[in-house]
Order: sequence, then structure tokens, then C-alpha cells
Amino acid sequence: MSRNPGVKIIESSTPSVGAAGMSGLVPLLVGAFWKKDGTQANAADGAVYVANYAEFAEKFVAAPLIIKLAPAWGQAAPLPEGGDEESGEEAGGVEAKKSKKATKEADSVAAATEVPFTSGQPTKISSSYLYDNSSAAVASYFSNGGGACYLLALSASDAKDDLEKATAELDEVSLYVPLNASAQELVKGSIAAIQEHNPQSLFIAHAAFTGSTPPAGPVMPKNEFSASYTPELKLESNFNVVNENGIFLGNALLSAQRDKAVYKTVKDNLALAPLDFSAVSSLTLSPVAAVAGAYCTSERNRGVWKAPANVSLVGVTPVHTISAQEHGVLNEAGVNAILWSPQKGTSIMGARTSADPNITNWRYVPVRLLFNTVERDVSAMLAPIIFQPNSAPTWQAVVAGISNYLHGIWKRGGLFGNSPEEAYRVQIALQDGDIDNGILRVRVSLAALRPVEFIDLEFTQELLAAA
Repeated sequence: MSRNPGVKIIESSTPSVGAAGMSGLVPLLVGAFWKKDGTQANAADGAVYVANYAEFAEKFVAAPLIIKLAPAWGQAAPLPEGGDEESGEEAGGVEAKKSKKATKEADSVAAATEVPFTSGQPTKISSSYLYDNSSAAVASYFSNGGGACYLLALSASDAKDDLEKATAELDEVSLYVPLNASAQELVKGSIAAIQEHNPQSLFIAHAAFTGSTPPAGPVMPKNEFSASYTPELKLESNFNVVNENGIFLGNALLSAQRDKAVYKTVKDNLALAPLDFSAVSSLTLSPVAAVAGAYCTSERNRGVWKAPANVSLVGVTPVHTISAQEHGVLNEAGVNAILWSPQKGTSIMGARTSADPNITNWRYVPVRLLFNTVERDVSAMLAPIIFQPNSAPTWQAVVAGISNYLHGIWKRGGLFGNSPEEAYRVQIALQDGDIDNGILRVRVSLAALRPVEFIDLEFTQELLAAA
């Protein structure tokens, strides 16, 4: 062995835990989506990963409004069979003529109802013509800073079991975001099964604000793994332009029928009487998509310990102006309000989970997100330790690895305390029989930050002494 002074390299087989960076939020957006061939995607197709809105538009029909026309749209309403009202009336007399004419007119009205274009006037589009506006919600998510995410399509035939099967392998998902009411009901019914295989997750829900009565409480009462938001949001941008890639004739995309005579018929009638979108020009969406985008923005800019609140939302306006009194009622009930003001525009002004209000440990969204993220990261970090000897070198490697990870969070301002000792603690907490049973028990304690929710200012007046 050489004895000259210098640096020697020695490789060791002792297990070590490498440093881990803090993972980001990965949402799963659940809604109704249509493939480029015009067929509706469903849970059996599985979740689709998209990095941005452009990728979404490449894989799905991305028209903000997806509408459905009757198969014979644009054709004149047919007259009832039997000729015009003046023929074949010799035996019936005048009364028979009137009766037959009235029947034909009624039939014509019925036919015109099914075939909207009759007189060259613009056809109003009502909610009954809309398939879904999940694509507009996806656009709102990305407009508000949402990052790469998964999309899961649900059709009317999909049930709870289909959703649970489709999400069973999505271990990296940290936010579940249902974009419409039917998706929210399915996710709500499946949240227990989802948390069984993915406990480090948060459910973002829409608490409906009907009329002037605020929601009585969150969508999932006394559940710290969910957060509810209200009211619905109205899109500010002009989403009332629909090209043929967003128009279905019957159950087929209009753009897919270019080689058929019906395509020219519809296009000619659209030129004569374009569809009137005034009734739906201001689309309303569940707030969860924009809120999920704000979650991602806050996590990316500051960290998961920063409450995704007092954050402005772009391109949307609340459909209801929430008063200060209503805001207080909502806050106490665990429902986060979205407010509008001339100074700030639209902003999220709440950061509470749906936990029991009497239990403060899990009252705030950033506390839940912090623990979810740390638990997920530490679990992944310790995976290489499985089947290593349950002995002191392994314990030291585990404690050192977790401590190094938490130290990084503390230095970034993600934990409370003036020193690492005040911010976190990592201990080996073996119990009797653990080594015999192959168990390594580690206790991790975190001093989580709570957001400033109320500020009380106290002013006093100093009395000046007499000169």
C-alpha cells in the first residue's frame, strides 16, 4: 500500500440515504373530455399526462364550448305527410280543413323544435346544447399557473368502481380536482378508497353557492384531507367562439364529416344563421380548476408551506359578491371564499381544510400539504433501505438522510423555529419485538407554520406632558 501523502479513495458498502429535493404538487383533473375522433373518453382509457394546455389540445377536443346539434340541423322543418292543407278536404268541410291545418301547424312547430334552423335567424345556444365545459376549466387551470398534471375522463356510464380502478396506480398524484358536479360526486364517494392507496393527497371541492344563501359547510365535513371553495367563477375572456372542431352533429364531430353532403348543408346554414352564443357567452365554472392552478403557483414560488390564499386569479370573476358577514360565516364553517374587489380583482381569501373546526392541528391547507409532501418524499427516500440490516449503521443513515432533507426545508423558511432543533426532530423509536419482526420505526416531528389569518391592531394615544 502506498504511503505517500495524498488523497485516497475508499468505497464503502454501508447503506446511505441520499439527499432528496422537495417534490411539487401533481394534480389530477377529473372531468368530461372528447377525443380527436369525436368519441368521448372514459375511465377505461386511464389517466393522461399533459405538461401544458398545448398538449391537452393535441390529445382532446379543446374548444371551450362543446355543443351538440340535432342530426338534421340547418334543414327546413318538414311538413307532415299528406300534402298541403288545401288537398283532400272534399268530405270534411271547412271545420275538417281547420282541424287538419291546426294539427299540421302543431307538427311543424314540433319538428322545428328538433331542427333549430327554420327562418334564417340565429339559433340561440342554451345549456341543453352543451356537452360539457371541462375543457374551459382546464384552460383556466393553466392560465392560473397550473403545471404538469394528469387528466382523467369520466363518461356518464362510468361508476365509482371505474374511477377507483383508474386511480389505483397514480401514486404521484397529490391533488384530486373534479371539474364538474358529476365528477365531484364520484370522487367524493371514492375518496376513502383513493386515500387507502394514496394517503398523501388532498381533495379540492366546490361548495355550491345557490342564490344568496351561503353553503352550510364544506363538501366533506370533518375531513382534513379536503378543502372546499365557493362560489362559481365566470370566465372573463371571450369563450363564445366555437369552430367546427367543437361542434358535434348528432354524435360525430362536424369536422369529421367533410366528405359528406351534410357537412356543406350545416356550413351553409352556419354562414346564413350563425349560432347565437349570447345565452352562454359568460361560462360559469367550478372554482376548483383555477384554485388548483393557484396551489401550484404558490408551491412553485414559495413552497407548500405558503398558504394558497390572498392570491389573485386571472380570467375569472365570482358569480356572487360575498359580503363580509357571509365571509365570516363561510370561514367558521370551513369553506374558503373567493372574493372580488376593485383593487385586487378576484382572489382566494381562505386557506382552511374541512377538518373539525375544534381541532386546530389540521385546520389549515398549508399544514396538510406540508405533511403530505414530507411524508411522500421521506417514504421515497427510504425505499433503498428496505432489506438492509436493522442495525446502528442503517439507523444512522436514516436519521442523517431525513435530517438533511428537513434542514433544507427549514433553511428555505418552511418550518417554524430559530434553530434546526426547534424546527424538527428525527428519532429512532424502536419498540419491543420490532427488530425480530423486521420493523424500523422512525419518529419525525415537525414544527409546521400556520398562516396569519387575523391581524388585530391595537392603537393607544400617548398623552403629551405639559411644557
